[in-house]
Amino acid sequence: MNNSFELVEKLGKALAVGAISPQDVPVEDLKACVRLELETNHIAYLQPQYDSIIKTFDELCALISDGETDRRKMELFFSGLKLSLHTISDLALSLANRDYWEKMHAKELPDEEIEEIIDYIDRKKQIRLLNYDFIDEYMGGECDVIFDADCGMHYVLHKGKRMYFPARMGAGSVKDYYNTIIAEQDEHSPHCYLKEGYNVEEGDVLADVGGAEGYYTLDNIDKVSKAYIFDADAEWITALKKTFEPYSDKVEIIQGYVGAVDDGKDHITLDTILKGKKIGHIKMDIEGYERGALEGAKGLLDATNKLHCAICAYHCEGDEAWIRAFFEKHGYETDCSGGYMCPDWCSDGLLKAQLRRGVVFARKKDCSKS
Repeated sequence: MNNSFELVEKLGKALAVGAISPQDVPVEDLKACVRLELETNHIAYLQPQYDSIIKTFDELCALISDGETDRRKMELFFSGLKLSLHTISDLALSLANRDYWEKMHAKELPDEEIEEIIDYIDRKKQIRLLNYDFIDEYMGGECDVIFDADCGMHYVLHKGKRMYFPARMGAGSVKDYYNTIIAEQDEHSPHCYLKEGYNVEEGDVLADVGGAEGYYTLDNIDKVSKAYIFDADAEWITALKKTFEPYSDKVEIIQGYVGAVDDGKDHITLDTILKGKKIGHIKMDIEGYERGALEGAKGLLDATNKLHCAICAYHCEGDEAWIRAFFEKHGYETDCSGGYMCPDWCSDGLLKAQLRRGVVFARKKDCSKS
């Protein structure tokens, strides 16, 4: 079933036969262990169902704590934990197998890209955002995380350059985050922003929309003549300013929600901020708000004769088709990354076994002639 269920089962049996007393049961540790299991496997349920399970679980946990002496109360606690784990885990496992995914993609098979993903899910008995063997090479990888006492933030050396992270992130979180982003940008990844004919060129002015840790701009900082980095998170803005401190002469960091409307406050458009700028490349990853941001960049897209774009297209269902149609309407040719991403945060997407292209690439039709 799963490690948490086995642990609960063993402790429950030990309690039943008197091998352990109620007050010696590590109640708080069990609560944390089971909650993690529930959160990890939440994809097995639609959100309202999951919310109901978590609510019931929290109510159960509120009734008991470390040091409880009532044996009957403790036995009921174990029964509740097993019921929660058994239900969630069985449903999650039913999604992570070959028969389910082949049935859901019967019309597309045989397709090598899809078959590779199905094989991975079936072997691993789990569903990830990226279901490829190369991902395993990065998970748990070692990297030096260094604390900068002067600013109170951790950083890693990315290709010899300091990449800072928000103060809220400890060394372990930074390590995991960094391993994730370099895995996502592996050349085999459907999330990779690089594609021949669509990349940043020498002397380009770059608009990095959804900068976060600044990976993309940092990778291209020696190539671009100017970079505008957009992010809405104040803590990421602080980290970005520290990362790009050595390049302050050609990096401008802008805080705000990039979309279709400029309210003069927190919400901005690319057409407003970048009006008159000769942008050569746009990279965009803003957690599902890409459509609105593109609507707010029509003037920018139409005004240039030489522009390359890499736009994330996996956050929302239908984004790939919408983004490609949008660019083609404005005189761009498009392509997309190879492979597929699985919306593992979206219960409805999992239940439909959805696979989505990671990145749409676009360039003005005469770019290759420039």
